[in-house]
Amino acid sequence: MNSAASPCGARLLAGIALAAAPLAGAAHAQERDPFAPRPPLPLLRDDVAGTRQIPGYAAPGVRMGAFLVVPQVSLAAEADSNVLNRRTDKRGDTALTLSGGFAAHADLGRTSLGLSASGSAARYARLTGQNHETYALEAKAAVPLGSVLELGTGVSWSRQQEPNYSASAAGGDSATLYHQLGGTLGLAADLGPTRLSARLDLDRIDYLPVSRAGFRVDQSFRDQRVLTARLRAEHALAAGRTLFAQASYRSANSLHPAPCCDRTARGGEIVAGIKGNFAHLVSAELAAGYQWRNYRSAALRDYRGAGWRAKVEWYATPLISVALSARRDVVDSGRPTSAGVVVDSLRAQVFYELKRNVNLVASAGLARESYRDDVTAGLTGRTVGAGLEARVALSSRYLVGAFARFRNRSSDSPLLPSQGSAVEGGLSLRLTL
Repeated sequence: MNSAASPCGARLLAGIALAAAPLAGAAHAQERDPFAPRPPLPLLRDDVAGTRQIPGYAAPGVRMGAFLVVPQVSLAAEADSNVLNRRTDKRGDTALTLSGGFAAHADLGRTSLGLSASGSAARYARLTGQNHETYALEAKAAVPLGSVLELGTGVSWSRQQEPNYSASAAGGDSATLYHQLGGTLGLAADLGPTRLSARLDLDRIDYLPVSRAGFRVDQSFRDQRVLTARLRAEHALAAGRTLFAQASYRSANSLHPAPCCDRTARGGEIVAGIKGNFAHLVSAELAAGYQWRNYRSAALRDYRGAGWRAKVEWYATPLISVALSARRDVVDSGRPTSAGVVVDSLRAQVFYELKRNVNLVASAGLARESYRDDVTAGLTGRTVGAGLEARVALSSRYLVGAFARFRNRSSDSPLLPSQGSAVEGGLSLRLTL
């Protein structure tokens, strides 16, 4: 999924506010990689606390021909003291969410295939306007073209929700939902210590109307088609380190622009950095460069400036991992007359393997939003969050989870949407075959 599309902002801020959940800024921020058969891990290494797979607790899956299929179903009960995320007229509620899906993977010689499907239905006790369903379907493949070339391709279709506490949410009485259809095509060359890759992503995003004070509010001004082209080069050094450089170009066409503010824009990013092991117990990925975005509409302000991403991890003991990450993104807001919000975020996590089958994750994060258009020019928003999550694997099939979180989104101006604080908590049970 395209990291620069509007939902990226929602997921970035959602991840910070949720705190104990996996980094959601990256959900759209995590780059879709057609050559990777499985989702990225929360840490750079897979053999440390927080990512280590304990023998005997891995889901066995179901073998269906060449595919290993891992189905799962989960039930979560949650409570939120401020579901609509408002400064006044705060309304708390409880909700049940039933989720299910599967992930399938097959290696046919050197060809890798992946299929996944998931869906969920959330039901609230009192705020029934927040009831919603989401789903996601994805298929991808990596096919060798000779000894050094590999072709990657994938398609996806999803219906997703933007959390009410994100800058991208519409701020209505109902859930903010959108459909996303995406396709990707890539080519990679493995030249020993050097790896080159090129990728094209095409995404179409369509927003559903929301309800506000009993009226349906159109959100089609946010609909867009986004084409992103990326080039990346990596070169392995000694001591487990890799230099890399990446350039991207993004073309976003507004499908139903508002009369005042056409969000059609062109932009890109050029960054370079290094990743790998910097000490026996320290790994990092550091990148810095230049970002830009130019809008068709004169009512929207162009952006040119620094861009960066950084992640530093310290594996303090065999049972404790500490991760610190920071990044800058340019995202779209949920306001019709405001776009190109610059978001700087910082996040810290501590992973503690209390027992072989018991993991704790403590997190804290903050983000600063800089608004640059219409009457919001010069205004800033702030999001802070902290939380604690526990995961207990009862066996290879059953996982029990619990979490408690605090979030607060604030600004000096009432013009910015989705301001308010809340406390959340919940329990979940997951069955994996």
